[in-house]
Amino acid sequence: RRHVQSMERLDSLQNLLGTGWWEITAEEQIALAPTLASALNLSDRLLPVEDWLSLFHPADRDELRSRLRALQWQGDALTLSVRLHRAEVGAAATWYRIQGQVSATGEHRRLVGFMLDISDIQNQQQRAAAAHARLDNLIASSPAVIYVQRYAEGALVPDFFSASLQPLLGWTLEEAAGRAGLARST
Repeated sequence: RRHVQSMERLDSLQNLLGTGWWEITAEEQIALAPTLASALNLSDRLLPVEDWLSLFHPADRDELRSRLRALQWQGDALTLSVRLHRAEVGAAATWYRIQGQVSATGEHRRLVGFMLDISDIQNQQQRAAAAHARLDNLIASSPAVIYVQRYAEGALVPDFFSASLQPLLGWTLEEAAGRAGLARST
């Protein structure tokens, strides 16, 4: 009874997170947790690895294939963020973090892993990156006025100002530094 409750809790958690386990069989097939198969809209929980790879965006697919081979042949741990390949134009991408490892050795060797839906995090990062790019473009296209002073020997002395401020001031930074030197010597 406890085992059944534990499995129900695990299934519920995996379903809520849009996640689940996977395992690559000796026959080059991938077995998926029921919750993961459902999240990926798959009717079959067991499919050829190449069919599973075709679910992912072409830009991510080769890297995932390469990392899976490294997991299979060298035992290198797999950690990768990939997008699902969706036909819907303009729809937000569905991202998964895929992790995998080799379990056991010899004839008991298994390739197992976990997939976690990280779409919220990835899409938020992309929105933040787009906002930063817009801000950078705004700054680059706007006339910048920067004026920095430092405190030296009891006086505020110009230390730096942007070239766009020079016509307004009517003097260069070197001339301002010279004036500050004259003011101190008198």
